[in-house]
Amino acid sequence: MDVNMFADLPLLEPTSLAALREFGNQLMLKGITHSAQCSSSDCPDTTCGISKDLIDHLGRCAEPPHSCCQCEQVVQAFNHHALHCRDRRCQIPPCREIRKWQRAMKKYMYQRVRTIINDSVTELRQHDDKMEYSAANSTSSEYSSASSSVFK
Repeated sequence: MDVNMFADLPLLEPTSLAALREFGNQLMLKGITHSAQCSSSDCPDTTCGISKDLIDHLGRCAEPPHSCCQCEQVVQAFNHHALHCRDRRCQIPPCREIRKWQRAMKKYMYQRVRTIINDSVTELRQHDDKMEYSAANSTSSEYSSASSSVFK
């Protein structure tokens, strides 16, 4: 058993939920990275066995998405890793697929935000045009009614 499995992780004082979550992600990714390359069934690294069990569970879990906390932990760790990973030959199993999905989502969100902004600008311009038109009509009708009463 690897007694010093935390040795290469940065020291974190989990003073907040975010720091604790970050520590958990790092620990899980350490185990997943190792287990992706480890073929031993009786590996002395404790995180290896746990990671292999979690990945096996993720593959066979029958719960609906987002309802299993074990699956959510693994998926969250994978997503966190993929968000920051720049290694094109990353050994963590779904890293490339997740990065591809993240890029597609970024592109979709960018296009969606751009569409919303363009629609809003178009609506504002149409509203301004209506306001200018109504202001011009109300001004000219005031002049015409005023001039007609003066010249009677």
